[in-house]
Amino acid sequence: MPEPSRNFVLLVDDEPAIRTLYSSLLRASGYEVCEAEDGIDALAKLRERLPNAIISDLEMPRMAGVELLKIVRYRFPRMPTIAISGGLDQRAGQQEIAADCLFAKGQLNVAELRQRLADLIARAAARPEAAKAPELSLRVSHNGPGLLVVNCPECLRTFKISDLPGIQEGQGSTLCPHCSAQVKYQLEGWSPA
Repeated sequence: MPEPSRNFVLLVDDEPAIRTLYSSLLRASGYEVCEAEDGIDALAKLRERLPNAIISDLEMPRMAGVELLKIVRYRFPRMPTIAISGGLDQRAGQQEIAADCLFAKGQLNVAELRQRLADLIARAAARPEAAKAPELSLRVSHNGPGLLVVNCPECLRTFKISDLPGIQEGQGSTLCPHCSAQVKYQLEGWSPA
């Protein structure tokens, strides 16, 4: 996995006008910005290059920011995250969201956002890193006739693979239908119906 790029922020929001506005503000503050339109798009961008921090809206189609930030916290525990939402009570919401801080969209103070972002990036290296699991193929469970169940290591979502004549015990791979990540798996104790 590549190291995060210095002064590089991933901005995730489904509204193009908001992305344009925040990108302009961040670039004026010296940040390089990559934009994503939702959580699935953000996961694809993370496969290409790791940012120093993620700023994400919470209400988006396909994959909401709440789900994205939980995945990021699980996969990249040192990654600073900022949530921005138009319809969330900050006190109640921050405990439910895997974000370092939460801003209300309508009350966003740009100077405060810049300061919090700089502080979070500066402190990120001191944050403990999760224990890394060994690189192994996923084990697939057989869940009834004609059905294999796989958990994607990228988006953490579960999906099904239909029994196909070509599926045999051993190693295989498929694309996740949610995030398009290549998922390798290991079939054990499998025999076609």
